[in-house]
Amino acid sequence: SDAEAVAIAGAKGKCHRAIIRAVGTRKEATAWLMAQGCTYVHYAVKVTTDNHGTATAGDWGVAVAERYGVAEAQNQGIAISDERGKSATGNWGIAISADYGTATGDIGSIAIAGYHSMATTKESGVAITGAHGTATAGGEGIAKTSHEGLAVVDGSDGTALAGIKGVAIVGENGIAAASWEGVVMGGEGSVLILDGMISMLPFKRQKYVAIVGQNGIKPNTRYRLNGMNQFVEDPNGEPTCSS
Repeated sequence: SDAEAVAIAGAKGKCHRAIIRAVGTRKEATAWLMAQGCTYVHYAVKVTTDNHGTATAGDWGVAVAERYGVAEAQNQGIAISDERGKSATGNWGIAISADYGTATGDIGSIAIAGYHSMATTKESGVAITGAHGTATAGGEGIAKTSHEGLAVVDGSDGTALAGIKGVAIVGENGIAAASWEGVVMGGEGSVLILDGMISMLPFKRQKYVAIVGQNGIKPNTRYRLNGMNQFVEDPNGEPTCSS
């Protein structure tokens, strides 16, 4: 036909003639394509955007977005968002968000969210959050949260750390630790650690430890410290399964 361009399987095309828009290395060419608004460009290295946001990277990754946020990176990863947040990563991970939060990761992971928060990760885990909290990790897990936050680690052998008035939940053989006025819960064999007050003047606190399955400490049950720094079931606890 006389068509100037022919699409091939929706992924590439051929043409009789064309205008050269850019010349450079693969790194330069993919960066140029992303800057022109193309998405999911194979081997794209870094994408930076602003205002209305949205950035996607692949292979050697790094995607940075601000304002309305949303940044996705895979393969070598690192996706950083801000303002209205949302960051997703894959393969070798690290997704950082802030402001309105939400950072999701996988494979090599570490997902850090802030402000409105929520950080979720799996595989090699570590989900750290701040402000309004909620951090969920899986795989090799370690979920850390801040003031009044919620840290949950799926599976066994994980570590959940919560701040003041926070809640830390782990599965079997895990470690759940919460700061002052916090709540902990773990599966069979887990170590529960709570921060108790021993003196107001001078202000002193001390760590108290219990092991699930020993001394009446039940699995999948939320515990807090009473006024005598003894582990007691949390009256506001929900019957949540940590497996």
